[in-house]
Amino acid sequence: MTPFDAHLARVGAWGLASLLVGALALARNRDEPFRRHFGIQSVAWGAVNLLLALAGRSGSPPSAAFLWVNVGLDAGYVAVALTLILTGRKFGAPGLQGAGWAVVPQGIFLLLADLIYLQQRNWA
Repeated sequence: MTPFDAHLARVGAWGLASLLVGALALARNRDEPFRRHFGIQSVAWGAVNLLLALAGRSGSPPSAAFLWVNVGLDAGYVAVALTLILTGRKFGAPGLQGAGWAVVPQGIFLLLADLIYLQQRNWA
């Protein structure tokens, strides 16, 4: 398995897991704002990650420059998610908190996955 194939497998597995966790959150008490927004974000991120992993199988590996931009974006996802959590707490908006708590692990996972791939390619 090439480093790119391993990267796609990690992202695809994460996407599938995110879809399942999000679907479970939505299936349980959908009327609760925290759980609903957590579920929506998890399903959406999971679907995108899974589709990117599947589409990547027919493409060529990304460049180091592209991946470093992605690492910056991944860190940005975490920052935005933390802002949602803090804003939700400040204004008593559990839906914002749920969305934020769903995005934090997405950003962290993608950041780590991209860094692992960069290391495997000796681009780190």
